[in-house]
Amino acid sequence: MEEQVNPAAQLQPLKFRKAGEFRDIPLPQYVSEAIDKHAADHGTTSDGYLFQGRKYKLVVRRTYQEGFRGAADQAGLPPEFIPHSLRHLYASTALAEGIPITDVSRWLGHKSIEVTHQIYGHLIPASFDRASTALDAAYQASRGQQLRKPPADPQDGQAAESAG
Repeated sequence: MEEQVNPAAQLQPLKFRKAGEFRDIPLPQYVSEAIDKHAADHGTTSDGYLFQGRKYKLVVRRTYQEGFRGAADQAGLPPEFIPHSLRHLYASTALAEGIPITDVSRWLGHKSIEVTHQIYGHLIPASFDRASTALDAAYQASRGQQLRKPPADPQDGQAAESAG
């Protein structure tokens, strides 16, 4: 993505970007397939865009919001579900799944990681216990040892003691 439409229906660089700079964003397979299907079924504009505006050549925010609201109503979604909700869903899902906040911040186009952390920091999985386990494993591996795991069955533990 390298441009966005302003309220006057003109293309401009992305927020916090210079002309020609872009932002890569991971796209789920099902979204890619839906885009391909839409393009196959409906074609694109002469400039290669998926949608054309009603009043202007390009789709402006108001037109997009009206279309989104209609589709959301048809799907039975509450009025609070707005286009920006999809952005929050994207970010919160990625963070909850352990995607680094530095990557999510870049994909969202935030000017700094602090902005992302202020909004989404509470969604980052706790890593205290994982860090302890990882450090123990690295230490044991460096010594050529494996972590001792407790026996799954108390009988197994007794058999191991009497054999030793």
